Amino acid sequence: MTYQEFKNKYNEKFIDYDGSYGNQCWDLAQQYFTECLGLPDTILSGCGYVKNMLKPPKIDLLLQYFDEVDRHTMEAGDVAIWNYKPGGHIAIFDTYDGRAWYFSQNYPEGTNCHLQIIPETNLRSFRPKKTQPQVTPNVARDESKNQIEVKVNNLNVRTDGTTSAESIGVAKMGYYDYYETKENDGYTWYRIDMFQWVAYNEEWINVLPAKKENEYYTLNYNDILENVAKKYNTTVDELMKLNKFNYPNDENIGLRIRIK
Repeated sequence: MTYQEFKNKYNEKFIDYDGSYGNQCWDLAQQYFTECLGLPDTILSGCGYVKNMLKPPKIDLLLQYFDEVDRHTMEAGDVAIWNYKPGGHIAIFDTYDGRAWYFSQNYPEGTNCHLQIIPETNLRSFRPKKTQPQVTPNVARDESKNQIEVKVNNLNVRTDGTTSAESIGVAKMGYYDYYETKENDGYTWYRIDMFQWVAYNEEWINVLPAKKENEYYTLNYNDILENVAKKYNTTVDELMKLNKFNYPNDENIGLRIRIK
C-alpha cells in the first residue's frame, strides 16, 4: 500500500488502533506503520506521549527503520514528530505549497484523519528506510530439523524471548530452524538464531518438530520378521515395505533392517 492509498482509505475517518484513549495522533501513526509500511508495532507501542519517541530508547529503535531528514526536504509519506508540551504530536507529511500540509488526527483535538497545516516548530522528520531489517527464511522444509513455519510477513523478531525485549527486525514468510524455546509473558518463544526470538501464535506460526530418526534392528540367529514386528509394535507387511523385501523369509544374520 502506498501513502496515497493509505490517505484515501482513512481520510475523514477515525482510527483507534489500540482501542484505548480514543482517536489519538498515535493511532493514525501506528496504523500507517503497520498497514502501509509493514513495520512491527513495537516501534511506537509503549511510548506514552509521542514526544517520547524522540528520546532513548525509542529514538534508537525508530532509527533502525527510519532515516532522519531535514524538514525542508520532506517527501510525501515521511513522518513528523513534534516535541511540544504536554505530549507532542505525530503526523504524516503530505505536500508543501508554501505551507506544510500533514495527514493528521486529533489536531485540532477531537478531529478525524484529515489534511492539516501544522506549525513547523519543535519538529523532527523521518523517512522510512528503503529496506527494512529482515530475517531470511530457509528455502524449504527440512524434516530432519526442528523448524517453525512463519505464515505471515513482517513477524516481529526480538533480541530475547520476552515482550519487553528490543524489536530488531521482521521475519518473512517461510521455514526457520529453531534451537531453543521458553515460556514468557503468556507466549511460547522460539529462538531462530542468536538473539533472534519470535512469539508463537497459531494464526502466524506452525511448529514443525523434526521427525524421529529412522530406527534400525540387526537380525540375529533365528530371528524372523514376525517376531521382530511384534517386538517393535509393527507388522510384517510394514517391515517388508520399509526394507523392500519381496517375501518374509529374506532375513539373514547380521542384516540391518529398518523398523520405523
